Amino acid sequence: MERSAVIARAADVLFAFSADRPHLSLGEIVKRASLPPSTVRRLLVQLTAAGLVEQDDSTRLYSLSLRLARLGAVALGSMDIVARAAPVMRELSAEANEAVLLGQLSAQGVVYLSVVQPASEVRISTQAGDIRPAHSTSIGKALLASLGQGELEAWLASHSLEEGTKNAPKTKDRLLADLEGARARGYAINDRESSSEFASVAAPVVDHEGRTVAALAISSPAYRVPPERIDELGRRVVAAAARLTGQLGGVTAGVRPVEQDGRRA
Repeated sequence: MERSAVIARAADVLFAFSADRPHLSLGEIVKRASLPPSTVRRLLVQLTAAGLVEQDDSTRLYSLSLRLARLGAVALGSMDIVARAAPVMRELSAEANEAVLLGQLSAQGVVYLSVVQPASEVRISTQAGDIRPAHSTSIGKALLASLGQGELEAWLASHSLEEGTKNAPKTKDRLLADLEGARARGYAINDRESSSEFASVAAPVVDHEGRTVAALAISSPAYRVPPERIDELGRRVVAAAARLTGQLGGVTAGVRPVEQDGRRA
């Protein structure tokens, strides 16, 4: 088989995976890639050896590796949304004096596309390209809350809620309640759920076609976010996400403006 044909068929195998079907059996990959079983089996062995595909020892299902997701994050970093978000993120970080993150939803979790650190000495360790479980992060919740019912059900069926601290949602009902709260208030909350030391709030970013394409978050050490500050940071991140949405040609309704001292305008 010519090298170009091998690469094309390997790509067919990789693109068999999707956000709604991140875990596939050998037979499912054969069907989705429209390739002979022997070819798919051989390619999976090679892709696994290269660290691009993983197989669960218990279920025998295949999935894309985090190494491949990081490559995707590099590609996403070249998208226009990162460049457009940069000034909005810097302004928001200066206003809140906290870290600001931009992320998108992938099959493996939330992929962080960009991180702006605050001027303060205490900073978060998250970097562009890092991946975190969606259900225990504010960006993940903001993005999950934006999914259609069918998409959300597919996500719930294929993802575990085991990761995260004791504060993270561990059941479907708890997560659905969190998502409903995010929709109602306009922003999602991570209250020491991905880490016991940090809290964050996030709001979705919408493009000109009405699609939620990313989310912005403010992340802070938990001791700097008492309950009374959550709403202030929430309104700030909603307003910033609305500004970025506007730059992308999208529309966000119901944004409450925020004054510099954090009071409602």
